[in-house]
Amino acid sequence: MNAKLTTIILEAIKQEDEYQEGWTNQQALDYAFNRFNSEKDWEIARVGRTRAAVDWFQGLALHVPFWDDDIQDRGFDPEQYWSQLANTFTGLYWGHIKL
Repeated sequence: MNAKLTTIILEAIKQEDEYQEGWTNQQALDYAFNRFNSEKDWEIARVGRTRAAVDWFQGLALHVPFWDDDIQDRGFDPEQYWSQLANTFTGLYWGHIKL
């Protein structure tokens, strides 16, 4: 499951205007991590990194699937998807999940 979520995250980053062809996956993730930390630093301090990441993704900070049908088509439960996505993102950030 982490591999599928990692792919969703990386594909979403590649749709960003700031994305540069030739970036490695790590450079793409660094871009997203830096943006997340910049945009949500106050919320990270208040509710923690994972809950802040759920809010960030639900606010469509990146072009991730957000319709329940799209989420289900990718094999995820819409009720758990956002927290799974956030946990994968933060796991990549902390190095608990490898690329």
